[in-house]
Amino acid sequence: MTSLSFIDQLNFALAITGPAFLVILLGQLLYRYQVISDGFTQGASAIVFNVALPATLFLNVARADLSLLGNGSHLAIAIAVTFAIVGLSWLACRIWISSKAERGVVIHASYRGNMAVIGLAFCEAAYGPEGLALAAIPVGILTALYNVLAVWILSTHIKGSQNKQRHWLSIMARNPLLLSIVAGFIANSTGLPLPTLILDTGSYFSQLTFPLALLCIGASINLRHMRLRSAPVVIVTCMKLIVAPAVMVTALYLGGIRGTMLGIFFLLTATPTAAASYIMVQAMGGDGRLAANVIVVSSVLSALTITLGLLILRSTGLI
Repeated sequence: MTSLSFIDQLNFALAITGPAFLVILLGQLLYRYQVISDGFTQGASAIVFNVALPATLFLNVARADLSLLGNGSHLAIAIAVTFAIVGLSWLACRIWISSKAERGVVIHASYRGNMAVIGLAFCEAAYGPEGLALAAIPVGILTALYNVLAVWILSTHIKGSQNKQRHWLSIMARNPLLLSIVAGFIANSTGLPLPTLILDTGSYFSQLTFPLALLCIGASINLRHMRLRSAPVVIVTCMKLIVAPAVMVTALYLGGIRGTMLGIFFLLTATPTAAASYIMVQAMGGDGRLAANVIVVSSVLSALTITLGLLILRSTGLI
């Protein structure tokens, strides 16, 4: 490979990851200098989760060419890989972590990535509106799976959390992201034209969604929680940022998946641990400090691992 071609590949990777991570950094700086506050972050996050992101997902799924999803083999592979990562994380925890409660937090954080914000933002940056639409269906299916697994994993590892299972399953059934994807799929399948008013309003929200969400992620990162020297953090960062995307790409490659779809699943799988994992661990009575720590560490290191992964996939012609 010539030096010029290497620079081209690096520019390709940075063009996808750079803007998102710069906005996250900007969110951290704005929070640190008190331009935005906890109140702003909480309100803006609620708008993103309940309105802006559901509107974006609905419109993109409703207008997508669903035939590009093929026979769904990539979805089956992604689900199988998720269970494989849970199994590998469980095995690593059995070897290196003695606390049962910590094992639950680590296993949960090792597979649950921030697909709905960072992952979708990367997919749009890499492949445009079509990439966003193609990613929306896997995000919906995997988000549902992630939540079910989370309830099972945390309730079996955290003492006293078993009576909270029904509460969390009820919350999952009302998840705005899942409901918007289902609604978009129904609108797409029926072929009914969407009113111009709905399309234009949704476009406003689409332009708002990812910048606002990434600012909130940056503002919510507390670097004081960052601790590198502990087995739980090492396991999560290795599993979430290296093992999971590597296993996903390998499995999809062996399944005959190439190009755009392979790139989309890499971007979704390589994302850092989702902030929602902290919320759920806290609500289930787990170690919230450990959960916050792994989120911060994976978020910081993912800037390097995702960019490097894209560089490798692009240089080898896989995407």
